[in-house]
Amino acid sequence: MIHNFQELLILVNHCNNQIVSLKAEIKYAEWKSDFKKIAELGAKETLLQIKIKEYINTYKSKIENNYLESRIFGSKLSILENHYQIEKQQLWRK
Repeated sequence: MIHNFQELLILVNHCNNQIVSLKAEIKYAEWKSDFKKIAELGAKETLLQIKIKEYINTYKSKIENNYLESRIFGSKLSILENHYQIEKQQLWRK
């Protein structure tokens, strides 16, 4: 359970760091022409992106009932949510 916005940011940053390292591994696997590993790493990357969206949605549903918290973090949460929607659209274009 995510208790506050700072915990959400920590979880999202942790997943982002894992995604960055997976992308580096994918590039190395492409250089080695290891297509099985590329597929596995791509699936892990997709799962991490889904996990980030789930974290955001969980926190969003949590603060809907708390007026003060939704007023304080609502705009930051929408910015964070828009960032990951745009990022996913860019991945589909690659």
